[in-house]
Amino acid sequence: MQQERDEWIAITGCNGYIGGQTVLEFKRLGYKILGIDRNQATGAWLQEHIDSFIPGDYVNGMFLHQLRQLKPVAFIHVAGESLVGPSVLDPSKYYINNVGGTSRLLSALNTIGFKGTFVFSSSAAVYSDTDPTQNQTIRETFETIPPSPYGMSKLMAEKVIEDCAKAYGFNAIALRYFNACGADKEVRHGQVKSATHLIAKVMNALINKEVFTLNGIDYNTPDGTCVRDYLHVEDIAKAHRVAYELGKTFKPGQFDYFNLGTGKGYSIKEIISTIERHTNKQLLVHKGPRRPGDPGRLVASSKKIESTAGWKADNSSLDNIIRTSWAWYNSQRFKDYA
Repeated sequence: MQQERDEWIAITGCNGYIGGQTVLEFKRLGYKILGIDRNQATGAWLQEHIDSFIPGDYVNGMFLHQLRQLKPVAFIHVAGESLVGPSVLDPSKYYINNVGGTSRLLSALNTIGFKGTFVFSSSAAVYSDTDPTQNQTIRETFETIPPSPYGMSKLMAEKVIEDCAKAYGFNAIALRYFNACGADKEVRHGQVKSATHLIAKVMNALINKEVFTLNGIDYNTPDGTCVRDYLHVEDIAKAHRVAYELGKTFKPGQFDYFNLGTGKGYSIKEIISTIERHTNKQLLVHKGPRRPGDPGRLVASSKKIESTAGWKADNSSLDNIIRTSWAWYNSQRFKDYA
């Protein structure tokens, strides 16, 4: 770890998968961490890396008091609901938490006169499907027509942030992640047992000798299954830090958004095959229907953030993603997670 700095970085969702890895990234560079999370149990070991913690209510007196005292130079806003399928079944939950929660946080920041950098955890789900036959990578100029309430809630939150940045005088960056995966290379942190992302579900099924349900085999893709761009969580954490550094060069009120991905797409069948090869285990597969709101293909172009800020997905080879994930799911720390 580098020499300790005086600057405080506030991270919402600090006990979660991406938030926790972001804590480790900023702490590695010597920043002081203000952690904010409604869940105090999951990832409790992270508390040794967090200098001050607030249970996640953006309008209580403790929250505003801590902000006034610590004066964080940046807010990394990772907290929120994050699943496509459940958002179709319960849209209001996603709008209340992702749009309403973000609005309440921004109102609190305005109350204390925050003028730093606000980095928002957005999503590739803001984009509509692309034509699989064209082998396109999605650029920031592509049309945003989210096919799910989750994607729409992220797009709406981006607009709220843009308007508030302009009105309140802070600068802001939205990072549109593609599929987050992998685990900390030192096996300190990863996804919880209840995670529903593809690689987590496949590995849990292998470890527990359960049947894996493959949702959708009739997409207009080469093998009929969804194609996604898989991004290691360490590269996402690094992007938060890079975005903060970029934000320091912005003018007050300036807002921008960037894709985060590798530019390579893998189908669900390709992911399963790679995991089976790496683990030397055979997955039991049941073919199920499509999940509501799932596009067939989402692959990123990250040229904008690469050229603007120098960020690259250095840790996101598929082999590294699978290797670190498998190490995590077989670790004692994972077994201790909720």
